[in-house]
Order: sequence, then structure tokens, then C-alpha cells
Amino acid sequence: MRFSPGLAAVSVALLFSIQVQAQSPTGGREVDFTAVNMAILDEFLLPAYARLEGAAPVLDDAARTFCEKPGDAELLRVKDAWHGFMDRWQAVQHVSLGPVSFEMRRYRVQLWPDKRGNVGQHLRRLLAAADPGDLEAARFARGSVAVQGLSALEHLLFEDDPAAPDFTGENAFRCDVLTTITANLLAITRQVGADWRVGAGAHRVKFELASAGNAFYENEEALSEMLLRDLRMHLQFINEYKLARPLSDGVESIRPRRAESWRSARSLRNVRINLESLREQWRVGFAPVIGDAELRHNVTAAFDDALARVAGFERPLVDLIDDPDARGRLGGLIASVSELIRYFLGDVPRDLDLAAGLVSLDGD
Repeated sequence: MRFSPGLAAVSVALLFSIQVQAQSPTGGREVDFTAVNMAILDEFLLPAYARLEGAAPVLDDAARTFCEKPGDAELLRVKDAWHGFMDRWQAVQHVSLGPVSFEMRRYRVQLWPDKRGNVGQHLRRLLAAADPGDLEAARFARGSVAVQGLSALEHLLFEDDPAAPDFTGENAFRCDVLTTITANLLAITRQVGADWRVGAGAHRVKFELASAGNAFYENEEALSEMLLRDLRMHLQFINEYKLARPLSDGVESIRPRRAESWRSARSLRNVRINLESLREQWRVGFAPVIGDAELRHNVTAAFDDALARVAGFERPLVDLIDDPDARGRLGGLIASVSELIRYFLGDVPRDLDLAAGLVSLDGD
């Protein structure tokens, strides 16, 4: 039977419904959810955001150096720095709570999926107007999220048309846009870091004192449910948007440009980093308090299996989706991630006596 990614996505949705209905609390075993939350925060989230914050000035400096003296070597350094920042972003892409959720920051860093082509449309409009006023920092930050982050930079840096304009002469405004975006990312990451760490109102305190309830978290158990939901939802996001959507239902209907980061040929690199970070969140936070040792082992093994499958691909996703053999192997990856989704819909929340959370994936 031919593998159908579309069918896989539907199957995952059906499994989602069935598993949630099947949940029943176990009771009897006490779990320290404050310890779970703080372990995830201190051992995973804050270090990951610190790495993201550290990558931002590297990208901004590379962009400014290139624009002061454009050249092939300098452009390559900008691209390398963009990849470095994207690596760090993919490690926290799944996080929907905390300071990254303030002021549309999550979407300002990366608007994707972009089903309507908003990034390209708004970027072309910005370049065509060539109005320096549009690039004033505060005005730019309040403007369209489509041109503020990584997706817009990818359009500028990884243009697949050999005849595309460069960054010099009459096209120098492209460099102004480039450095405005990198400065914007630098500002956002610094704001996120400060909001986590600085002052009596630091968001770390909201995590630590969630048991008392606050404007963000009803209690420590609710916060753990949100962290677990983010983990599970991103597994579903990987399957439905990052894998099944560009594969479509057959070779005749493939949509390679639906893949995340297709211009920079790093779609599967993103998936690998996502899975590594989700496994780390599981390892430091939830795995230690799982009562069923076999379940703990099986979930960890499922993560390892999915990561091994991603590592087995040597070509970019856009070069694989019309290859029947590769499509079969990609189907195996989708099935492996589906197994993880099954665990995080049913067995894991049931073991912890937590709600899985009914949240839909609506994308852009």
C-alpha cells in the first residue's frame, strides 16, 4: 500500500481524540510538579534562551560587517550566523509560554507556516517603497511581523534566483533591511532574556511560585500541563506541517515549497533540533517522575528511534520528496513521531495524572 502523509495526519488527529477520551487519573502517587517545572526551566529553557540570546549579536555583527564591505566571504559569514541563530531558535520553537509569548515575539522571530505568502509579499513591498522611515526601530517593531525575523532574512540571504538583486548600488536598501531585521532580532532576544531574569517581576519567579497562583499560571500542576502540552503539540506540528504537508499524498502532488526553511535546505535539520530539544525537556523534567519504568524507557527509546531516522537522511527534504524510496523512509519517520504523540496523549499524562490538553493546530 502506498504511504499517504495526508492519511497519517488524519490518523494522528483521530488518535488524539481517542487517547484523550481514554485518559483516567491514577491517583495515589504524589508528584512534585514545582520540581518538574523548575528542572525544565533551569536545566533546559533558560540555557536554551541564553544560547539564543548569544547567537543574536553574532548575526547582527556579521550583517553589519557585510553591509560595510559587501563580498562573497562576508555574505557567507552572514549565512553561517543565520544558521547558528536558527539552530538556537529551533531548540525553543515549541515554547508557547513565558516572555516569548509577549508582544507577538514568537511570530516576530519566525513567521511560519506562511500559507498565504505574507513574508514575500510584505518584504517586496518594503523593498519597493525604500522608505528609511519604515526601518526606524520602534516603527519596524510595531509593523508587520512578516518582515521582522528569520523567514524574511531567509528570503534575502538564500534567494534561489541567480538574477536576484545584490546588496550594493541601487540595491543598497536591501542591506538596510537586512541590518534592521538582525537588530530587531537582537532586541527581541535581549527582551526575552531580561523578562525571564531581571527584577522582582522576572518570569522565573512566576514559575517558581506557580503553586500560589498568578496571572499566568493557575497552579504548579497547570504549569506542568502547559509544558507537557507544548512538547506534545510540537511533535504533532512536526508531523503535520514539517513532514506530511510538503510530502502531500503522492509524488504527483508534492509541494516542496511548503517545507520549512526550504530555501536554505535545512528542513530536516530543523526537525532534528526540534526532536533533540523535546527529548531534553522530557529527560530533565518529566522522565524522572514517571512511575512506570517501562513507559519511561519506551518514550526515551521512541525519541532515539525518531532521531536515528532523521540522521539517516543525507539530502535536503526538497530533494527527497519525489524519491519513492526516500518517501517510504520519511513515512517511517512520521510513524516514529506518531508513536511519540501517542505516548504524550495517553500514557504519559495518565501516569502523571495530568490533562493532555485539547488544542488544535491552526498554523498561519
